[in-house]
Amino acid sequence: MDAMKDEILRGLRNLEQFLDHLPVPFGEELRRRIAELRELLVEHRPPRLVLVGRRGAGKSTLINAIFDEPLAGVGHTGRGTLEPRWYAYASERGSMDVLDTRGIGEALRPDEPNAREATLRGILGECRQKPPDAILFLLKAKEIESRTDEDIHDLATVCSALFKREGFKLPIVGVANQCDELSPPTVRLDRPDASERYQAKLQAVQVIEDKLAEKIRTHPELSGQLVTALGVVSYAEWNARGELVDDLRWRIAELVRHIFQELPAQARLELARLSRAQKLQGELATRIMQATAGLCAAVAAVPIPIADIGPITAAQVSMVMAIGYISGRELSAKAAGEFLVALGVNVGAGYAFREIARALIRFAFPGGGSVVSAAIAYAATLGLGTAAIAYFIEGKSIGEAKELYGKTRERSERDYSKDEASKS
Repeated sequence: MDAMKDEILRGLRNLEQFLDHLPVPFGEELRRRIAELRELLVEHRPPRLVLVGRRGAGKSTLINAIFDEPLAGVGHTGRGTLEPRWYAYASERGSMDVLDTRGIGEALRPDEPNAREATLRGILGECRQKPPDAILFLLKAKEIESRTDEDIHDLATVCSALFKREGFKLPIVGVANQCDELSPPTVRLDRPDASERYQAKLQAVQVIEDKLAEKIRTHPELSGQLVTALGVVSYAEWNARGELVDDLRWRIAELVRHIFQELPAQARLELARLSRAQKLQGELATRIMQATAGLCAAVAAVPIPIADIGPITAAQVSMVMAIGYISGRELSAKAAGEFLVALGVNVGAGYAFREIARALIRFAFPGGGSVVSAAIAYAATLGLGTAAIAYFIEGKSIGEAKELYGKTRERSERDYSKDEASKS
């Protein structure tokens, strides 16, 4: 990952050096686009989540469900680990930092009169060292009426203290876990059907979600912080060889989507990668593709012929590397270049000659030539990005990706020119 970051950062720095030679209006727009790519591709970090919930609510199983592998020891919370602390969970695809608050109310014992205050101080201290992105409030679905008000009071205590002392007003995702235990217990939520029994279980989940949402929304110290209340099943079991042997998971991808939407840009890439959520990976890759296409179009439109060839190619290679990374692979610039060659894009002399011809169009036909040049650069980048998403994320063959590249490039060039014509 560090090598990929270094290569992308090097490319972005070269682009920034290129900007020093441009007129101010062009430079400002390009710097904005470069800043967006830098935030997404270079400054990315693990998401940081605060878990508020009692022991037994399924915090470890939820972490494993998100990662799609057994990373957190189920039932690892014990008497000696009541103090809040950050846990770093990592796999080959990415990492996530989780602050387990260990249940504020559960810390109360006759021999611990100040345990609640000590726990709260511990939470605030951990958040001061590592600012969190969001809170997951976790409870067992069957316990919605059992001490939930006390748990929400603890949640409000944490949120209020964070806001007053640290300035954090974090989004809250309410999670009703272990919905598989609701009646009728033999009906599996991960196997939907049209039966009355399945619909009855869905209705039971909906009732719990509504109750949980109402309890959080109506609490005066939590107003406006709730993102959603979602019923899930996080149970999955792996054997000693890491093979999945039992899987009841339900709505985990939907939960990950809600978390993803609340994260800052720097933390989204890691969550999309580690969760293997193909739809999220595709959305993030599309955003990177569009930002890169806009950047390449802007570079191609500037009044300096020929000089944009290197920056455009570097940006396109970085885009392919990033899309490969999101899918779970780590590509070098060389590997990304080999992918372009497999698409029929010769990044050597042939590609350079085509780019020179594009640049000369702008030189020979000032004004209108810039539009043509920008359209070609924009369309080519979208074509490459679409092909990379299809191949790396969607699992399509290189032949299918090559076909998409051609079709997308042709369509995008035409659409870009039409859009520009309509503005004039």
